[in-house]
Amino acid sequence: MMKLMKYIKGLVIVGAVLSGVMMTSCEDEPDKYEIADGLPTVNYIRMTDPEVADSLITGAYMSNTICLVGENLRSVYELYFNDQKAILNTSLITDNTLIVDIPSTIPSVVTNKIYLIMRISS
Repeated sequence: MMKLMKYIKGLVIVGAVLSGVMMTSCEDEPDKYEIADGLPTVNYIRMTDPEVADSLITGAYMSNTICLVGENLRSVYELYFNDQKAILNTSLITDNTLIVDIPSTIPSVVTNKIYLIMRISS
């Protein structure tokens, strides 16, 4: 009976070690978001509502969600509306589109501009 218990205990330990090695051996992240290089260019801005997605906009209100369409938009590291920093969700950024909510805080300096900030590579 003691030999059987030692045998079962040994199998459990070996099984635990093997399963631990198998679960941590692969850390491949094919969908990992990485900031790209290149100068971001915005061709136009539109609403995200599919019914009006073909209409371009020239202005929007606070807390609206908009879509910037252009090139190299994954190179954007920060985005500001006037002097208010927007929160970027990397799940909503591709090379050609960037979906963002306009901040709901009233700006202290109104420039009526969107500032795209890139990370400088060293």
